[in-house]
Amino acid sequence: MPTFPVQLELAGREVLVVGAVGEIAGKVPRLTRAGARVCVVTEGEVDPVVLAEVDAGRATLARRPFVWTDVDDVWAVYVGAGHDALSDALYAWATRERRLLNTVDRPATCTFLSPAVVELPDLQIAVSTHGASPGTARRIREDLESAFRDPRFALYIAALRRLRDALPRGERAARLGRAIAGFELRATLAFPAWLERGEDP
Repeated sequence: MPTFPVQLELAGREVLVVGAVGEIAGKVPRLTRAGARVCVVTEGEVDPVVLAEVDAGRATLARRPFVWTDVDDVWAVYVGAGHDALSDALYAWATRERRLLNTVDRPATCTFLSPAVVELPDLQIAVSTHGASPGTARRIREDLESAFRDPRFALYIAALRRLRDALPRGERAARLGRAIAGFELRATLAFPAWLERGEDP
């Protein structure tokens, strides 16, 4: 189903994360970097990435099962894989209460989708397959991150920022337009053998 991409302002907002391993663990530092006040609830293992955020005081950790009072006053909820029954119950709650809910790899129980994000100091790109294949979105993110880690890109953006800051508004468009001439991303796509053979996966 097509979705409308947005960026959430999370600074100072309460966000609940259920689960602490796998893909959901990687969301915790992204949420704290956005300024969210993150509480992680889990009965199971805790990824070192999550523990680092807790140890630094950027998130809190409750080692226990989810209880419904956990959603009191939260602005958004993220649920990790393996919590299907809870995801179904939370989806009913989020739909009824008009709240933000994202469940990993279960777009049918989300009130919003969380795209794969290329996140570098000078670049942010969101990649989404509208829930059809989160794994493909992650692969595209990884490939884009690899391409844009070229150290010349950081130098290029820094030079453009200096130019933009030095120019009066009326001159910016033309000068920046000339400055970016010649920049492009060259890419080719490679597909699994089953697709090249015209077969189903």
